[in-house]
Amino acid sequence: MASKTREDILTQAKAARENRLIETSKTKAAIKIQTWARCRLQRKRFLRIVRELLDKSLTSYEENQQQPVKSIFNNVQLFIRCLDLRSAPDVLLFERLARYITRSIPNENIKFNYAGLALDKMFTQQWVIQVKKLLVISLEFLKSLNHSSQPDGKRSVLILNLLLSLTSSRTWGFLKNSKPLEVILEQVCINIVYHLVDNNLYKCLHTVLSQGVCSSRVTIKTTNLNALITLSVRPLCTQYKADVLSQFIIHILSIPSLLYHMKTQSVESIETMMKCNILANVIKYLEDDQNSKIVFNALEGSYSLCLLANLIDLVHLSSQEEVQAIIHPNFVTLSTRLLDSCQLYVAAKKSNLTQWHPLLGWFAQTNCDHAEAMPFVERQLQHLWSRNFVLQVFHCLNIFTGDVEVPYFQIKDDKNSFTKFFWKAMKMDDVMKKGLDKYNTKQSFKLGSHEVTRVVQSAVLYEACLRTLSLLRIDILTSLAFCEDFLMKFWIFLKCLGPQCGLKSFLQLLAVNSKATAPEFLMLQLFGELMNHFLTVTDDVELFEQQKSFTIQDLLMMSQFINVFLVRAIWNGYIDAKSLSTRGPMLALHSLLMTLHKRDLRKTFAPDGFWLSTDPKSSYILLELERNKRHAQTLIQKMPHVIPHADRVILFRYYVVKEKTFLGLTETSSVAPQSTLVTIRRSRLIEDGFRQLSFLSPQATKGIIRIKFINDLGLDEAGIDQDGVFKEFLEETLKRIFDPSLNLFKMTSEQKLYPSPSSYMTENHLELFEFVGRMLGKAVYEGITVDIQFAPFFLHQLLGQSSLAAYSALDDLASLDPDLYRNLTYLKHFDGDVSELQLTFSVDEEVLGRLSTFDIIPGGRATPVTDSNKINYVHQMAHFKLNTQIKDQTQAFLRGFRTVVNPEWLALFSCTELQRLISGDTTGIDFKDLRRNTHYYGGFHDSHRVIQWLWDIVEKELTEVEQRKFLKFVTSCSSPPLLGFGNLEPPFSVRCVEVGDDEDRGDTIGSVLRGFLTLHRKDPVNRLPTASTCFNLLKLPNYQKKATLRDKLKYAIESNSGFELS
Repeated sequence: MASKTREDILTQAKAARENRLIETSKTKAAIKIQTWARCRLQRKRFLRIVRELLDKSLTSYEENQQQPVKSIFNNVQLFIRCLDLRSAPDVLLFERLARYITRSIPNENIKFNYAGLALDKMFTQQWVIQVKKLLVISLEFLKSLNHSSQPDGKRSVLILNLLLSLTSSRTWGFLKNSKPLEVILEQVCINIVYHLVDNNLYKCLHTVLSQGVCSSRVTIKTTNLNALITLSVRPLCTQYKADVLSQFIIHILSIPSLLYHMKTQSVESIETMMKCNILANVIKYLEDDQNSKIVFNALEGSYSLCLLANLIDLVHLSSQEEVQAIIHPNFVTLSTRLLDSCQLYVAAKKSNLTQWHPLLGWFAQTNCDHAEAMPFVERQLQHLWSRNFVLQVFHCLNIFTGDVEVPYFQIKDDKNSFTKFFWKAMKMDDVMKKGLDKYNTKQSFKLGSHEVTRVVQSAVLYEACLRTLSLLRIDILTSLAFCEDFLMKFWIFLKCLGPQCGLKSFLQLLAVNSKATAPEFLMLQLFGELMNHFLTVTDDVELFEQQKSFTIQDLLMMSQFINVFLVRAIWNGYIDAKSLSTRGPMLALHSLLMTLHKRDLRKTFAPDGFWLSTDPKSSYILLELERNKRHAQTLIQKMPHVIPHADRVILFRYYVVKEKTFLGLTETSSVAPQSTLVTIRRSRLIEDGFRQLSFLSPQATKGIIRIKFINDLGLDEAGIDQDGVFKEFLEETLKRIFDPSLNLFKMTSEQKLYPSPSSYMTENHLELFEFVGRMLGKAVYEGITVDIQFAPFFLHQLLGQSSLAAYSALDDLASLDPDLYRNLTYLKHFDGDVSELQLTFSVDEEVLGRLSTFDIIPGGRATPVTDSNKINYVHQMAHFKLNTQIKDQTQAFLRGFRTVVNPEWLALFSCTELQRLISGDTTGIDFKDLRRNTHYYGGFHDSHRVIQWLWDIVEKELTEVEQRKFLKFVTSCSSPPLLGFGNLEPPFSVRCVEVGDDEDRGDTIGSVLRGFLTLHRKDPVNRLPTASTCFNLLKLPNYQKKATLRDKLKYAIESNSGFELS
């Protein structure tokens, strides 16, 4: 009982202690709450009193406009300490205070001028502190406003006036006639301005200006824009401070489209900026590497581009004397560095770390704001490649004047009348007739010299533009390439670098700079890209007949320089195939060279052998190729034209044989290659061939295919296929499929074949295109020539050249539709208002008797053709006609063709050379060569009387047309095979026959002896010569008279008798 009492006592004591602690805590909390509440209430009362006092002072001023500033100073001091911009009453009172101060500033009575307190010893220091606090608050308030709304717009005007009034003593009324005092107080204002700079003046101005100008329309008032610009340059107009200028560049000069809107909205703001010499100071500041790193790191990519755009506008607005003083090397170097800093953020493709930039493409930066301002930034940047700007930047080209000694290329007698016309005109005393006389010099300038370096720096700038501003690339190229005589001057400058355009110097430089990153190579890259674009846009009339900008001699010199430079660079191992395939100087030069070469192929301007390599010689190149030397492989792959055409054909056949051997498709002493037997009904030639050959594997297609024909009676035809029957099948199949009546192919006005745009009306048309592509590829693979002529533009597509950047569909359009080509060329040079023609980016085509409209660009029928886009229209129309309409057919044909023939092998040839590979040589027929490679059967031999008559008739008594008909009669192709008749498969044969083809059973001992001894049963005057084209075999009766042979042979080749299978 006692223990329980003790426990109860302890419990009660504990509870009592806890209650006392709780009470104590409550008491302390209550005291704290009461203290806070009393303080709060006291503060409210104090603030109310402060507001009332200030309100009373301001009301008194507003009533009589005469309120001594001393009476209000202390009230302002107290108000600033307790001002809350989140409180609406405080904001209204602050506005009244700002209005009071700004109205008092012009007052000439110092007692009533707020700024007059600066001269009162009792208030000077406190006044400066008060002004600093007041203006810092003003900046915060200005930053919080929505400047596009009308109420906040009025507030911003008031605050900006306050900021301007207290940061310059020039508007203080009491200093009207006191210049010395004004100078002293101006120093006080400068101190205040730098205090604002330290308290985020430029960040605040950046926010306000960005809201006003970085959108699709300007939302800031002109007066506000003037005030903001004045406020931004005020710290820079007094004295130069690097850190202040850095903030100005980062926060003000990098605002997107700022200068553009300053030009259009406020000329006064431009003048304000010009007075402070901003452009020169900025360029001078950024010349220092450390300073530029600070700025570039702070801006990142997109804002660096905006900074460049604003600087370009400043240069554009400067006087010519100012521009000449800063353009070289200061502005050029700075602009290049800014573009390079942007390039660091440009990505090749879309990813999770990139977003789309309207000017830079995929951009590795997450804060690419102000997209709405980018069209204005683009307009600013366009000044950089405008006519006046380019001529100023490249003003240094004007020093390269005088007589340039140029080599004169001798030419052999050429049947091409176009070539003869120009070479007669190109005499030494008349070489530079069209503009070169104006820019001639005998002086050579070395790489690295001051004059050359200035040109190089300028070229590097524009190359950086092309590299960084990829979405504006065409615009830049067009502006530069067609900027008066700039490109011509650029070319003359290159000629002044020494013999062959400084070839030796460039090769020496490349030897120590194998990656071609030196500025001199970037200069060559710019010239290559500009010239390539110029040639792509310029049509044949402008280039050859009018010789616009460049003479034929210029094109020859240019071609020789680039051709020799690249050959030697490759041969010496300075560059490889990768360098010529990836973007850079070597690719630009190689693309230009290929464009020049293609123009020469289409309309010859170079003499025979001009493009061939002389050092090293082609024979040595081929020898090195056999040794698998990389430099020889690169040369053949990238510049096959330096090797004679005959050697390239041999190389092609070598590749085919090598592949056949590798695939086991050639016969050896121990193994016979597998073959594919195909049964073909003559009545269903295409259907059976398509059904059985379309789905063969590429290896089987390249292998031996044996044909077994079934005649119309359903019986097997006699005959052993020693590749001859397959040749007949191939010829007949191609002849039928390429027949325009089948509607798979159509013919141009020059009787050249191309895929029919309406082939889709034929069932399985794409599968048929792939099949015929395979069959033609098989013919080329086996060296079988077929009498098929393709339109040049389709040959370009077979070679894959139509997808190249430098390819011009307009140039090829003449081979499809000469009338449309003439019309588009006329439109291209039309001097009137194109919009009056009421054209759109669409074309009307008649399909199955109905007129259909096709857009040549997305939304084309709603896009009118104007003077500004007519060049684009011309090229888009040509592209539509040549590529878009037959895109699916061409791709299907290419799939089949490339299944058999490696595209890399085809790259050895131009389009005209590919045509010769398909249909044989276009040169005259060498019948002596045919005779040397003829086999005789049935008793005939080379000295046989009938054979001697035959060759005499063919060579001397047949016309050229009849000679081609004879060749077609015996081989099914009117053109001789490439590399001569020694490569005809099977070899040409002549066999003596005594009976008709239906009774012919081949050679017998009796028939051979009779033929050899010229014995005969009777003169076969009633029989005609026949031919088995599948074997290239002429079956010739043993005529007794030469006249009989001549008459019968002419009749046979005119009537096309024969073509049977023996």
